[in-house]
Amino acid sequence: EAFLKGETFSEGVPEYQAKVFAPVAQFYKESGYQPLEIKPSEGSPSYLGVELKMTGKEFGGTLDGAGTFSKPFWEKQRKTFWDGKHNPGEGPTTDSVWIEDLKIKSKLDVLHPLQLYGYSLLLKECYGIDALWGLIIRREKKIDKTPEIQLKGYYLPAYAEAWNASMLMWRFLND
Repeated sequence: EAFLKGETFSEGVPEYQAKVFAPVAQFYKESGYQPLEIKPSEGSPSYLGVELKMTGKEFGGTLDGAGTFSKPFWEKQRKTFWDGKHNPGEGPTTDSVWIEDLKIKSKLDVLHPLQLYGYSLLLKECYGIDALWGLIIRREKKIDKTPEIQLKGYYLPAYAEAWNASMLMWRFLND
């Protein structure tokens, strides 16, 4: 969070955490990441879309980040980068808002895009901001294992149907 906000680490970072985060920080730097500046209302101070806590009418959550990438890193990714639910010819631009989530896990989960989609709904509901793209940055748990990070991109509107079905079931179980 401090790195993305451009803050210094006055007390340092524990060695393990520094090693875990180093390839993630390198990716953010090399891709020209810029956190979204959010201005909730006229006259109120703005803040960055990092560790953003949001509460909607039906659910809430804290997203790791929402922002843009000035260097289109997605153009140099392998085919496996995309979830396969969008037309590659209609991809993001450097103006596109991305929702990113950092995972320190040994593998990706099929539910990750639903989490990103939920954050996109909250961003729209709470701030009127459209985010069509999601990014999971998976950091391998074992520091010496390669690749150190894995990126997975998602076209979030493709998950509306699965989200709606999941919420329908959630309401059924919780009403």
